[in-house]
Amino acid sequence: EGFNPDNPPVVQQALEDAFEDLLDAGLNTGRVQMDWIDVEIAPNQYDLTELEERLSDYSDLGLPIFLLLASADSDSLNYPSDLLDSEGNLANGMRPDDPLIVSRYNAMMDRVLPVARAHGVFAISIGNEPDTFHEFDQNFVADFIEFTRLVNQHCQTVEPDIAITYTSTT
Repeated sequence: EGFNPDNPPVVQQALEDAFEDLLDAGLNTGRVQMDWIDVEIAPNQYDLTELEERLSDYSDLGLPIFLLLASADSDSLNYPSDLLDSEGNLANGMRPDDPLIVSRYNAMMDRVLPVARAHGVFAISIGNEPDTFHEFDQNFVADFIEFTRLVNQHCQTVEPDIAITYTSTT
């Protein structure tokens, strides 16, 4: 459905027809894209409604799901607002692998993982091309890889059958 929250009826029908064509052609995996801020709606407050609804669209069809639950994206940081400064950068000089950021993301994942398991999610990407947005910060990707390692380490103790990764352009 792309990045549009709502589509005109003619476009929505075309999308639905194309999806049916994909299923007929053998589509065997679903993909759901959301951001950290879509789930953690306020500090340590979570709303899993949209996540459950979007995962159900594919799990009801019996499709395994790849979930992107982005913290850093190709053109923005999708961290909760209390972790960002007024310019949209990480607050107080924090880096992606800061213990506060890791613990907050892991706390959210503690709520997400049971829902993901129940809906057949096999992999979760926790960032989408963060190297693009931070190409001038030579250490950002290394710090983001460490963030990914730490989140993976935590998630594997909770749900070892769901792979944790991030999507990169490099």
